Amino acid sequence: MNRKIAVLCMMLLLLFSACKQQRGSVYEVPAPNGSVFTVNMENNTITGSREAYHFDYQDSTITFRYPNGQEASWTQDENGITIDYSDGFDVNTMMDVSVLANMLPPPVQEKPLVGFLLAMLSLVLGALTVIFPKKLWYALVGWQVKDMVPSKTLLCVYRIGGVVLMLVGIAALIF
Repeated sequence: MNRKIAVLCMMLLLLFSACKQQRGSVYEVPAPNGSVFTVNMENNTITGSREAYHFDYQDSTITFRYPNGQEASWTQDENGITIDYSDGFDVNTMMDVSVLANMLPPPVQEKPLVGFLLAMLSLVLGALTVIFPKKLWYALVGWQVKDMVPSKTLLCVYRIGGVVLMLVGIAALIF
């Protein structure tokens, strides 16, 4: 039983210790035309050889301010990508807003704390069900009857339910 607990703890530790490579606050990005742009995340600027673009994040939208003062907004949501331009914006002479947006990391959409807590609760309850199915049976049914024990099949069903609950918790954390 202790070995199962250790293996489960190691699996959960590996799940939550995934690494993600992050760019620094200043980095260079090649543009489709072959030039190189410098992205400065601290100053919110993208600088080319002759021009500088300013950007701001707001929820799932990135707003770009072009050197001539024109603005374009790039939004990505579950419906796809939407681009809005300020009045007088000439799409034929200005740099494509999608090119600028692809130079930046995507806007971070924070998950609500309630969803995270429910996912963690699901993981913990699932793990406890897998590790201690007999105690779960006693908490639900066993205290009502005397001199009865759960069948091996019932304990197996509880364990399968625990695994499903853990998978639901993992899916909730990812999505």
